Amino acid sequence: MPLKAARVGGSQSGAPFHPKVYAFVDASRVAALVGSSNFTQGGTVRNEEACLLLEGTADEPPLRQILQSVDAWWHLAPRIDPDFLDAYERQYEATRAYRRALTKKPLVPKPRPGALHRNLLSMSWAKYVQAVDDSGKDRVARRLDVLRRSRIILAEVDSFADVDAVERKAIAGFVGSAERDAANRLKGLDWAWFGSMRGAGTFKNRVADARNSSRAHPRLAGAVDSIPGMGVVDEAHYTAFADLFRTAFEGSERAGQIASASRLLAMKRPDCFVCVDSANRKSLGKDIGFAPTTLNLDNYWERVIAPVMSATWWNAKRPGGREGRIWDGRAAMLDAIYYEPL
Repeated sequence: MPLKAARVGGSQSGAPFHPKVYAFVDASRVAALVGSSNFTQGGTVRNEEACLLLEGTADEPPLRQILQSVDAWWHLAPRIDPDFLDAYERQYEATRAYRRALTKKPLVPKPRPGALHRNLLSMSWAKYVQAVDDSGKDRVARRLDVLRRSRIILAEVDSFADVDAVERKAIAGFVGSAERDAANRLKGLDWAWFGSMRGAGTFKNRVADARNSSRAHPRLAGAVDSIPGMGVVDEAHYTAFADLFRTAFEGSERAGQIASASRLLAMKRPDCFVCVDSANRKSLGKDIGFAPTTLNLDNYWERVIAPVMSATWWNAKRPGGREGRIWDGRAAMLDAIYYEPL
């Protein structure tokens, strides 16, 4: 049954519907509150709001205009019925991540002395592509080939645990050249791009579970699986990843590090994550404004990914052709800008 005592207002022009008016009528007397507060707990109790109280008779111009506006909004507003509620609930769930992001304080990264691109986060898409290409277009092409092949491999399976053992090593960044050349889908690609993990012994053992070398450690696989293969990636997804990634190293003398964690993230979703390791950590930290020595799993999202996702170039519309491929890996391709051979 429709809710007859309430309707949902909306602008007829397509602009946001934003008035906050509370009008009370008793015979010819009218009281109206006009101000900033929504009719919510925040707007009426918690928040700092400002409202103006108008009192008088219904024929006084300001109050008459308020009542006429409320009457017009009511007659133009849709009724609240089951179809409306279904559509509203679907839209509410679809925008949950964006609303959560808006509740946080704006990020104000502060580039450090010696920054290579102090305007990294405000770069246009064209400037960003130029900065990537400055590393050499041939190198960019080879990097893009690695990202594309990695995503193809991951898209074919339900879990990271199901990836072929040699291909899993390649995605994790430590496949040997002989193994690579013997595998058709890996041959000719340099899997050391985006962070070589050849020295991460404990991590290697998790990529190939000691109990079953043909599969990854279940918690490491669960960590990778917690990041969606497409669509929005938010902080909740990353938190689930980080929690599982940590537990994969329980009982080991060495915990999982941000370099190996961000390598997996960059291979799974290169549009959202960049591998931060010893070859790029210092210069990337200068431009974004984080201290390289303090970066870890706990603050990687806040100090690196949240700023990246606020960047002008990151939010640019996807172009076509070659630049479209760069856009598909636009976070991971920061490594092309900041990579410094050791």
